[in-house]
Amino acid sequence: MALFSICVSGWEEYRPIWFSGSCSVDDFKKASKKAIDRIVRELDSEKDWGYIFGDCILDRLVPVMKELGFERIIPDIEIDIEGECLYRERETEGDDKRPEIFDDEIWKIIIDHNDKVNKQLYKETPEIK
Repeated sequence: MALFSICVSGWEEYRPIWFSGSCSVDDFKKASKKAIDRIVRELDSEKDWGYIFGDCILDRLVPVMKELGFERIIPDIEIDIEGECLYRERETEGDDKRPEIFDDEIWKIIIDHNDKVNKQLYKETPEIK
């Protein structure tokens, strides 16, 4: 039995989720990619128009990974060292780097989705005269 972890890290929190499974590291990477691809496509199709970011992917990961044959491991203690990443292109701060787990198509879905949300949230308002 092998142990694996998927996590979100960045600005606000660090959230690892541990899994056990009887497969290779490459098989776990393929299963993780399959799960994340499915979750991102589901998030993109939902109508609430919130940003797609690491936490919302991680929040849906456990049941999908279970379907793919992995059991979640709950540690006796977890220490939160903080971090979160909001995925969007930034003109002034440089582009967010695409994590390896996202292929180009999934990264484009996330960026396009979040750009639409950003434009809706920060659309220009008419001047008051």
